[in-house]
Amino acid sequence: MRERIMRFRDFDTKWTVLATTSEDPYKQARWTRDQGLVARRIQKWKARHTWYDGRAEMFALSRAYIENDPEKDSAWECVDLLGAGAFGMVGKWCKFDANRRTIDTVAIKQFNYESWECDSDGKPGVPAEVALPKALDRQGCHSIAGVRTARFFDVSRPKWRIYLEYYGHGTLGDLVYRYIEKNHEERTSVHIPEDFIWQAFHDLATAYHHMHFFRLKSLGAKGRGADAANGHFLLHLDLKHANVLLGDAPRDEKFMPYPTLKIADWALGECTSRQDPKNSRKWRSNGTICWMPPEQYDINRFGQNWEHNVLGGPSRAYSAKHALWQMAANIYGMMELDMDNRKLEKKLREADRDEHHTRKNGYSLLPGYHHRYYSDELCKLVEDCLHIRPGDRPDPETLSRRVKKGLEPCLRRYAKTGRLERLEATKAEWGTPKKHR
Repeated sequence: MRERIMRFRDFDTKWTVLATTSEDPYKQARWTRDQGLVARRIQKWKARHTWYDGRAEMFALSRAYIENDPEKDSAWECVDLLGAGAFGMVGKWCKFDANRRTIDTVAIKQFNYESWECDSDGKPGVPAEVALPKALDRQGCHSIAGVRTARFFDVSRPKWRIYLEYYGHGTLGDLVYRYIEKNHEERTSVHIPEDFIWQAFHDLATAYHHMHFFRLKSLGAKGRGADAANGHFLLHLDLKHANVLLGDAPRDEKFMPYPTLKIADWALGECTSRQDPKNSRKWRSNGTICWMPPEQYDINRFGQNWEHNVLGGPSRAYSAKHALWQMAANIYGMMELDMDNRKLEKKLREADRDEHHTRKNGYSLLPGYHHRYYSDELCKLVEDCLHIRPGDRPDPETLSRRVKKGLEPCLRRYAKTGRLERLEATKAEWGTPKKHR
């Protein structure tokens, strides 16, 4: 393996890729010499995953390539497959010691290099899925799924492998589904605790702040303005329940021992500005349709037939408030136990069809939103963040202030009593509540 300098897109940046190799990414790992172990794992994967095929098997039986030293790399084994599709494949790799005890775990994502990820010279560039989370981490944002490193396979069909922190508690989608399932099984009405939702909103507000006030220096840029928030911001473009992971409980004891949110899958992410000629022409069709905010919905055609078009033409540029709308949609989905954003998408279609009613409601998608389980303060904040007009959504400072106001009573109550409402687990418990002193 050798080091290689790469840039991110057409930005004047330098990025050091830790290792590039011309080795076959599907070279089998040393552990596959144990045919019995191979047979047992393949049997398990076939039974567990309907999409399991020969390509997935080659990936699962291959070397990790996480260590430069092949001898050290042989301690890593694929123990499960986590997903496969057009995006590539993801597996869970564990590192074992001499006594077969797990001493480390990563998620490895492999995908083909695409030419649109090249730099301004047409050379392979660092993918957004590596560059953007790493940049946010440099800015001190801890609401992002961690990326350890990456490998570029310079072979006939070039590939990337990204080595991600493994979070074993599932996604927000898993959590919402668990509550839907519980209500169905027990014929009862349980809801996700408001205390957790406020703390989750805090995690998302932190990410919104860093995405809004993005610094090009975080991408490796140099020169005047690189260390200032100079109008550039980040778009995720696919911020949905399936791409928000549930991490471990916060280390800071002032917070409640609920899972922290980790925004993952930045494959469609963009670093842009309002003056960028590519914004939004280049990516207006990117993402999951049912999670698109009004300014992007129907490929920027939402509101185009209104007498008073308040969103602009089909070439309108997005702002950082695009991400805020998707974040709030994730919160709303937890409150309503709504999978795949169906309720909000239905409301979007209704608003598009009835301009008079939409204008009468002040372009609110959820006018007077109220929920029997949740406070008016939380409902009003969600309503404001989901406003049809981006300019009416809160800026980062306002959002942080309102989230802090909602979260602080929850934290004071927990600090005083040591008690909190249990969150239904998806795959594992989140942590142990501290003893009240």
